[in-house]
Formats: sequence, C-alpha cells, structure tokens
Amino acid sequence: MWGWTGKRGGTPKAAAPAEQSRAVGHRLILVMTCLTCVEMAFAITILVLVTEELDEGRRCLLSDGPADMCGFSYAAAIIGILLCITQLFALLLKPTHRGDERDVPGRRASFSPTHLHRQCRPIWMTGLAAALAASFWLGYAITATVYAATVDNAPGGRFRVAVCALGWSSYICHALSFLLVVAAHRSGWKHEALSESVDYMIPTAIAFKERQAAAEAAKHAALPQGALARMSAAAVAALQRMSGGTGPAALGRTSMGAAPPVTVARTSVGAAPALGRSSVTSVASEILARPSMGPQPAVSSTEGDQALQLGGGEAWRLTEKAGRRARMRLVLPLLAAAIAALSRSALWCMPFPAPPAVPVPPAKRPTTPTSELAPNEALLRARQLFQGVAKPETPLVLPNGTAYVASSVTGQLLRSSVQQPDRREHVGWLAVPGGMVFHPDGYIIVCDFVKGLLAVDPSSGAVAMLSTRISDARLAPADADVAFCDDVDVSPMTGRIYFTDASRIPPIRRVGGGYDPLAASVLTALQGGATGRLLMYDPRTRITELLADGIWFANGVALSEDESYLLVAETFGQRLLRHWLTGPRAGSTEVFLEGLPGFPDGVSRAPGGASFWVALISTATPLVQRLPSSRLLRWVLAWVPASLQPAPTHVGLVAEVSAADGRVLRSLQDPGGVACHTLTSAVQVGGTLYMGSLATSHVCALDLPAS
Repeated sequence: MWGWTGKRGGTPKAAAPAEQSRAVGHRLILVMTCLTCVEMAFAITILVLVTEELDEGRRCLLSDGPADMCGFSYAAAIIGILLCITQLFALLLKPTHRGDERDVPGRRASFSPTHLHRQCRPIWMTGLAAALAASFWLGYAITATVYAATVDNAPGGRFRVAVCALGWSSYICHALSFLLVVAAHRSGWKHEALSESVDYMIPTAIAFKERQAAAEAAKHAALPQGALARMSAAAVAALQRMSGGTGPAALGRTSMGAAPPVTVARTSVGAAPALGRSSVTSVASEILARPSMGPQPAVSSTEGDQALQLGGGEAWRLTEKAGRRARMRLVLPLLAAAIAALSRSALWCMPFPAPPAVPVPPAKRPTTPTSELAPNEALLRARQLFQGVAKPETPLVLPNGTAYVASSVTGQLLRSSVQQPDRREHVGWLAVPGGMVFHPDGYIIVCDFVKGLLAVDPSSGAVAMLSTRISDARLAPADADVAFCDDVDVSPMTGRIYFTDASRIPPIRRVGGGYDPLAASVLTALQGGATGRLLMYDPRTRITELLADGIWFANGVALSEDESYLLVAETFGQRLLRHWLTGPRAGSTEVFLEGLPGFPDGVSRAPGGASFWVALISTATPLVQRLPSSRLLRWVLAWVPASLQPAPTHVGLVAEVSAADGRVLRSLQDPGGVACHTLTSAVQVGGTLYMGSLATSHVCALDLPAS
C-alpha cells in the first residue's frame, strides 16, 4: 500500500493511491462501527419488547403455550449484544504486524501485503464476530417468523411483527458488516484502530495546501508519507518553528527549487540538511498525543531540544503510548454506555424461564433450624418396590395392598399390589402426574403438573378435567389460571378437594420432550416470588375457590383429622403453614412449624390423625441458604446452565410432626441416598411408610416399628 522499499533511506512511492486507500479504509471502519451500534440498539430493543410480551402470569405472548419463544428471544438478544461488543473491541484494537516496523529506526523493514493480512488479527476478529452474528440472527429471524405465523390466533402478541422485523434487520446489519470486512481484505486495506480513524477523519477540514506542505517536509525529513499525512496544521507549524522558517518553503525546497539555510534547535547550519527521522518523529508524537484537534500551544525551544535528543526507538514508543491513551479515551465511554444500556433494560427483566428476581421479604426467609435432627440410617432398611417406574411422585396404596403408581416422565398410570409389585396393569395416560388421592366416590383425584386437577376412573381409565381456573371474576385471566397443580387432599365428609398451585412458573418443557417440574421449582426459588396458592374445588358446584396465596412454592397439603385446618408445605420458606377452615380463625393462615433442616415437599396425615408425615426433598446447603437475602446471586444463578444451578442434595429425609404442637417427633434418614433420596411424598398405610421420589425409578417402602 505504501510501496515501502525495505531500506531506511528509501523513498515512498505511490503516495497518492496509498493515501486514498487509507481514507477509504478509515471510512469503512466508521461505517462498521455505526452498523455495530445499530445492531446493539436492535438487540436492546428486542429485550424491551420481549419483556412487554410477558403477561401478568409471566406467560409469553410471542408463542402459544410455554414461553420458550420469549426465553429464546431473550437469549438471542443477550448473545447479539455480546457479539456486538466483541466487534467493537476488534474495531478498537490496533493490529500488530511487521508492517509497522518500517517507521522504527534500526529495525529491518520486511513489509509485504501477504504478511500484513496474516498478522492483522482484529480485522479477522471483526469478520468472525460478524459472520457468527449473521448466522445466529438468521436462525432467530426464521424461527420468530415461523412462530409469528403459527400463533396468529393467540391472544396478545402486540410486538410479534416488530420482533421479527428486528431479527431480520439485525441479520442484514451483521451481513453487511461481514461483507465490508471481506471487501476491505480483498482490496488490501491496512486495518487500523477506530480511534485512529476518528483522528484521521476529523482533520478533513484542514486546507489541502497545509497537507501538501507536510508532504514536502516529509520528503526532506526522510519519513514515510503516512507518518505526516495525519498531522494537523499545528504539526506543520511546529516543524516550521524548529526549522527556523516562517512558511512552508522553510521546510524544504521552494517553488523555484532552491533550498535556504535551515535552523535546527537554534543552531544555524550553512547548508540545507534534511531533518533527522528521530527529531521529526518525536515532535509528531508529542503533537499527536494531544486529544484535541484544535489549536495547539507552541512548542518551546527547550521541548524541541529534548525531543531532538530522543532516539528513534524511544520516540516510537512515545507514539505508541500516546495512541494507547487515545484508544482508552474512546473505549471507556463506549463500554460504559453498553453496560448502562444492559443494566437498565436487562438486569432485572428476566423473562421465562427466568422471571424477574424480586426481593424476598424477611417474613418469608427461612429461619435457622430450631433443632438438629439426630442422624440415623433408618431408610437403609427400606424396600424398593415397582422398579422401573420413572420418578413416581406419589404412590397411592389402599389398605388391601392395591397400589396405583404413575410415572411423571411417561405419564402412565399403573395398577399393581405391594404383594406382587412386578405384576402391573395399565390404567390410563396422564401428562405429568403429581399428588394423588382417592375420592369417596371411587375416583382417583390427580394433581397433574401441566393439565391441572383431574379425576381418573380406575376401572376404565377415563380422565375428566375438574379444574384449571379459579372461579373468581375479580382475578385477571392470567392470575386465574392454575399454572402448577402440585398436591391434593380430599375431605371424606364433604367430598371437597383441596389442592395447591405451587407457582406461577409452570413446569419447564424439556428440549427432547416432556416436562421438568424440578427445574420450575429451582427457578421459583431463584425468582423469590411467593406466588403459590391454596385452592379448593367443590365437585357439587364445580367452583374453584382461592383459600390462601402468597406462598413461596406451595407444595404438599394435608387435611387434619377433624377437618378444622389444612397443613401446607411452603417449600422455600422451609416451614409448614396452617390454614384454618372452621372456628373463630377460619380463613386465616399462620405458621405451624418453621426452621426445618430442609425443603418440605409432600405432607400426609398419619393414621389416627395425631401426627403428619413430611417428606423433605433436600437439605439446605450454605449456598442455598444465602439465596433469599441475595437478589443478585439469584439473578446470576438463574442464567447459568442448569448443570451449575443448585440441585437437591442426594439424601433421604422424612420427618414425623406432632399435630398438636408442631414438634418433630422423629426423623428417618438415608444420609448417602443409597436406598432412598430426593423424596417427594411419604404416606403411611397400616404399619408401612411408602415414599415417592422425583429422582429414582422405584418406590421406597419402610416397615415402621410398632409404637
């Protein structure tokens, strides 16, 4: 490009085409920077629009059903912003290549266009980021368009078209950036930093004759054309003062070809020597290091003498140091603006599957365990029944030994017996069955995580939908939906059905199919929102009533022996709540037991009604104990991969609680999780305790000692 000859005293050639090529190159840098900023603005706009597409129940209006499209859009916007930041950094970096050695005295100049392109890393970084972003946004735009075309009849979705248009616009911008990089590479353009391009384009208002005078000075100073091509009028004036002249002719040949005497550093010389490389380079470095392109202060004679005493290598280092300072002055404001934009629009606005992290009130935070449970290994004696049934949440066992077991993975409901657990009979199909209980009318009431409250005929396998919404016109449509039906109990006296709606976050749909209720519970813990509810369905009136709300993951539910109150497990509060049904405190909810050493899941009434069995799905680790008080920690953990998120500990733990005063009477444990772990239910039938799990493929059965 500069046509460097490889000799220190050589003469540059093809200066005008090289200058024109550099001007075009700097314009390309500025255009790519503008495109990158526009792309980042598009991505931030998608973040805002996706947040607006979430209704009050955190359901996505971009797609029909689970809010996977909102999560995908949000992830796409975050990745797009990161790629834009990568492109900006690539544009801000100055490449290191041997072509720069031509301006360093004492170094061998071995410049070649092929070697330049091989060493010019930032341009390739820019091109790679643009190519990846273009491919990513193309896939997103196609997916968003398909979703928008298939859910036209779904309610809401005001910004479907806008999100699709922004996806296609982002793809076009990234594709144009990539094409600009390819065009620049094919034209042999020397990539430079964005700050140098700005410094180059700003002085375009300087008169053409001043740049010509600087070019004449460069010829006599034996400097390459490019070293002074970016100099302002102040640089030319400083060189004139050092040479003792008052006009451009004092720097070199006059228009008539004569060369007057030149004064260098206040020393008169009879002949007209050329200025040394080091002296002019040092003065150029001092001038170029100033951030302003306006009028520069005059260079004193002392500064000129000091500059002349510097060697070529040191002057080169001063120039590089000044360039780095200029780049940092440009990088820091852009980086601060990007961080501010991200923090304002995306810090707490996490859509599904990571809803906004909210502060946890002190009243909802778990308290320190009141008493440590005595360690034991009682669950190691448990038998493993119904092996092969994947993740049986709640086994349903009758006094005669007949058992109904449902897999929360396949949704198949099976009939077997505890005497012959290997003989099984298919009953029916469900979606993701959770808690189950027998109704006095002979039906099996199932709380399906996805479908809602169901009734199954055990003889024919017919399934009837009982409740999916709360019968309250005052509630918003999204708030009235039952998002996560968890556990259920039935009143033998009235036939009323009491069940829990665990959270406003429904079970997460797996990529390969099926649903993951554990992932939804983890997200509820990270969100911190107490959106669980206690509901009641009356089969005679077919009305679903709201009994209590504001529960941080409402899980197991059990009716007392006299049906005066209900016990509800507030999982992430690590406590049991009591909701009064009759008496002077009817309709009120109070804490029954707090300070549990783990997270309660299923609750069931023991025979006789004197106690309740509580299955603890996991113990509380130190990291999990910090979650309620740290909103930032919960926000970060919500966005890391699922493998890095908190998971249930590999232990088995069941506690028996007194119905009179809420004391823990005894605990059954499997510290290593050898036989039973991640227990979700504990139901006593006769003298045997049957325990379900969401992490095993069997049901644990423990024969209790006679009390």
